[in-house]
Amino acid sequence: MSCISSFLFIMMIVENKLKSSIFEKSPYWDLYLSKHVSFSDKLMNLNYIHYFNEIPYTRWPFYLSFSLFTFVFYMLLSLTRYEWALSFGLCGLFLVAYYSFMWFQDIHIESGVFGKYNRKVRACLAYGFALFIVSEIALFSGFFWTYFDRFFHPSMWGGDSSLPAGFQRLPKGGMSLIATGLLVSSGLILNLGAYILRLGNWYIPLFLTTIGICFGLYFLEIQLYEYSQALDFNITDSVYGSIFYFLTGFHGMHVLVGWIFLFVSFYYLSHRLFYTKERHLSFSLAIFYWHFVDIVWLFLYFSVYVSNFSLSV
Repeated sequence: MSCISSFLFIMMIVENKLKSSIFEKSPYWDLYLSKHVSFSDKLMNLNYIHYFNEIPYTRWPFYLSFSLFTFVFYMLLSLTRYEWALSFGLCGLFLVAYYSFMWFQDIHIESGVFGKYNRKVRACLAYGFALFIVSEIALFSGFFWTYFDRFFHPSMWGGDSSLPAGFQRLPKGGMSLIATGLLVSSGLILNLGAYILRLGNWYIPLFLTTIGICFGLYFLEIQLYEYSQALDFNITDSVYGSIFYFLTGFHGMHVLVGWIFLFVSFYYLSHRLFYTKERHLSFSLAIFYWHFVDIVWLFLYFSVYVSNFSLSV
């Protein structure tokens, strides 16, 4: 802990030096207002010198990376029952949420208040988010590769079956089927809301977004119920149990992130902050992320629940 405290202290010193070297002459926003904005009567006019966005000094990416490393590192230590590891991991998770919120707040100031995100900048943001989805696909592909390697190469110690001896078969119907229907239907409902928003209607997209958010929350409740009541094995019961809980839990974490993304979009939509029928990129990206979560769950449901149910000996 002393090493971490020393590192944080050095990081604060470096940050103060960087801020003083960048902001000692003129704050970034003052410089932007003086060069890129002109005022006439009650209007604020933007003077575009070039189409791309000048990214100011920001400390949030570095803080977010360090807090994310702290969260993952201590959560892995908590699996070995390391003392205080779970508490430090939860602190790292809180810092991840806090730094993410502050970073997105700066982005909304740049876009909604200062109007810096023109069409080309918004296209760059959309392409960057698509690349982020590609990286998420690669991440889940590795997890599914691990599962299918275990699925198609069962061990004799596990009963020569895709499901280890003594494990209950996962039900392909019931609560898991209801959860699948909720998640897929929420994506379709949100997509319909986005199309209606482009027509200039506010109330129907707001209502449909509320339904989609409720369906996503109910999906998480079903998954928590399955963890606590419906299963008779845990994450330490063989390789299969570890892969199952890791796949479903990691997907559930992504559902939670997508749910927060949708809830923030719902807030902006309900207060009509920054959104117009032409400009609602964050709402569209939230739905895009939710579709990604839908597709991953469909693949997970058919490969883990349905296939495992029918192929097990």
